[in-house]
Amino acid sequence: MQKIKFRNCIDAGLDVDTDKFSTDDIINEPMLFSSSMEFARKNGGKITNTLLDKLDNLFFWDEYEIYHSEKGYVPVIDTKVVMLMKDQYPCIPGWHCDGVPREDKHSQPNMNLLNEDIYHLLCTVSDNEKGVSNTKFVKTPFSMKLNDNEKVWGQVNKKVEEYIKDGSIETMETKDNMLYLFRRDSIHSGQPAKRNGWRFFFRLSFYHTPPKNEIRKQVQVYANPNKGW
Repeated sequence: MQKIKFRNCIDAGLDVDTDKFSTDDIINEPMLFSSSMEFARKNGGKITNTLLDKLDNLFFWDEYEIYHSEKGYVPVIDTKVVMLMKDQYPCIPGWHCDGVPREDKHSQPNMNLLNEDIYHLLCTVSDNEKGVSNTKFVKTPFSMKLNDNEKVWGQVNKKVEEYIKDGSIETMETKDNMLYLFRRDSIHSGQPAKRNGWRFFFRLSFYHTPPKNEIRKQVQVYANPNKGW
């Protein structure tokens, strides 16, 4: 049994002015998996390169790259394009954190490493001005005990749902065309589509393993799945 504290910090979104892109721009955007910055520049489309331009101009970006590099972390980019019908999910839903190291892909996340200030950046673009599917984050810091014999994210998802129901914690939903900065201990969850439409997803993670530099060939959407990992 271990007790884990989730700080759940998410910085206010930075407007990246990506609402100028059309449905065709989203549809034609190449999808990247575990991509380096250089690979993303070369193989990404207009939306990806617009976001990378914005990163280059962020006042803290050079400092963040140096900080993470000194700790042995490298920037890794993932992008996805999906067409969603109302109530479909663009990802496996359930409250979780991103980029928590595992011994191997079949192991549970090593939650003892969440005390490091390792960051991610997130942005979504859609072809509807009201958004199609936007990520929700937990705003309120909280602690919980984890049973070593149960799946981590299943326990986290159950506890967060309980806290939301009794009003103990607050959540916030991201907006399209905004770049959000969050830590590895920021609890969040993909949300069902509010309406039909196309959605582009961009995440830059500082990760502990080298980029694989792959172009995605396919992605999934999920309809009425069981929540939790």
